[in-house]
Amino acid sequence: MDQGTIVFLLIIAAILLLFFLSGKNQEKKAAADYRRKLKEQFGKAPLSKCPEEQRAHLSGYFRKHPAENQIDGITWSDLELDRIYDRINYTQSAEGEEYLYWLLRTPAEGEDSLSLSEPQISAMQENEEYRIRLETELHRSAQRGKYSLYDYIDAIDEVKRRSVFSNLYAILLLALSVLLFFVSVPGAVVALFAVLSFNILTYYRERAGIDPYFESMKMIVRLSNSAGRVGSLKASGEDVFAEEKKEILGITHELSGLNRTSFLLSSGSSGNPADIFLDYLRILLHLDMIGFYSMLASISEHKAEIDRLITLMGKIDATISVSLFRASLPWWTAPVFLHPSRMDGTSGEKDAVLFEAADLYHPLLMNPVPNSIATDGYVLVTGSNASGKSTFLKASALCALLSQTIRTAPAREYRGCFFRIYTSMALRDDLSEGESYFIVEIRSLKRILDAAARTRDPDRPVLCFIDEVLRGTNTVERIAASSEILDSFRLRGILAFAATHDIELTSLLEKSYANYHFDETIENGDIRFNYRLQKGKASSRNAIRLLSMIGYDEDITKKAEERATRFAKTGEWT
Repeated sequence: MDQGTIVFLLIIAAILLLFFLSGKNQEKKAAADYRRKLKEQFGKAPLSKCPEEQRAHLSGYFRKHPAENQIDGITWSDLELDRIYDRINYTQSAEGEEYLYWLLRTPAEGEDSLSLSEPQISAMQENEEYRIRLETELHRSAQRGKYSLYDYIDAIDEVKRRSVFSNLYAILLLALSVLLFFVSVPGAVVALFAVLSFNILTYYRERAGIDPYFESMKMIVRLSNSAGRVGSLKASGEDVFAEEKKEILGITHELSGLNRTSFLLSSGSSGNPADIFLDYLRILLHLDMIGFYSMLASISEHKAEIDRLITLMGKIDATISVSLFRASLPWWTAPVFLHPSRMDGTSGEKDAVLFEAADLYHPLLMNPVPNSIATDGYVLVTGSNASGKSTFLKASALCALLSQTIRTAPAREYRGCFFRIYTSMALRDDLSEGESYFIVEIRSLKRILDAAARTRDPDRPVLCFIDEVLRGTNTVERIAASSEILDSFRLRGILAFAATHDIELTSLLEKSYANYHFDETIENGDIRFNYRLQKGKASSRNAIRLLSMIGYDEDITKKAEERATRFAKTGEWT
């Protein structure tokens, strides 16, 4: 080998070393910046929400893991659970995002089915150093794709299998052109250029046929590599995730063949000089192709293990997310779960209280006004528009739901059963089906009755929240039908929180439903709400007075008040 060749090779080696050191320095700086960001974020709301184009794919894990007690679409929409999800979501990985979504849609049916562990959540709040190390590792492979993880996994089955030997020619030709340098440098340069051109052209021609599946493979590889790093993390003191990490390492050992060849795939990284150089090397040597086809069989054989890996990694990520959500709340409590017939865990008669919350509030409000209630589950709330009825119903529903999903009640104290939760609140006309609001509403209420009829389980009663019962029809029929529907809920063991403008319902249902109300005051021509839940039915009639405040003629408001007063006395409109 002549001196010129040696110098050339040394220059190449120096460039490679420079790329490597530069890449490592960038990774180190990025990791330090991200750890600082995580520390600063503690106790604050999430910085961003899930993009709308990605939200549709959050349900991948949910679709693959159905359960009887899952929240239906109407309830999800009524409670604005997309916004609640965004408020809780501090996850660092795609598997964490999907697991958290599944969690919010799958309330536990009993103590043994609660997915998250209270000691693990608490440990993540208290052990900042370990939490940040876990978050950093989860974030390292956190590139989200356009679809669900399970869409990527299922896509792998569509690829036709083939041998990796058909791509080894790229390596062989390049090796021969390099060896030619020992014979003739000018000839070797020409041969090298020709081989590189040929390899690049054939690479992109073959890659075009399987390009959509490369991202699927890389997502699975990132999951496996990330799991191996998380499983190997050492905790200072007791490791609350010891069991999960032991199982993770066991699975990654089974996937060791996948991990050994994963370096052959493109990193997909941008900005890191070392990764950029390696990506070009993979193209020139067809390493992407070799890695892709050698890993296909391994993925198909280990789908169950990959699914379990997603569950374990998702659970760790979601646990951290819940701990950060707790830290960002003004106050919260771990729920106490009750048995409908053994409220203190011992045998005995059924307790009168099935839902009890002190200072509960809606977690999306910046400055919430808390309310407290202890009830057997039959509640009728009256009050004027904007007085707080709907917010109270949603806060109560979320208190029960978040307790049964993420063990976190937005209240100072909460005790309740394991409920099957339904709502009928923010309904709309269904134009696609040509159905009026009233038809949509009675269908929504019927589904609650059907749910109770399908499974009559005293340990998991149906708990429903209804805002403005049957608002889509005339007053006389609304009151008649509403009173019978709400009374039938009681007779069928369906616990119900209902809000209404119809004061008549408070008298018709006073023997079966506890009356509560919200009121308001009008001072100096302005209306003020205190948003405080009070016992008893509403007694104020301020709707007509509001007409005057807005500027309606005094003649209109005076006559309207006279009509309302006569009806209250006689029960007839004149």
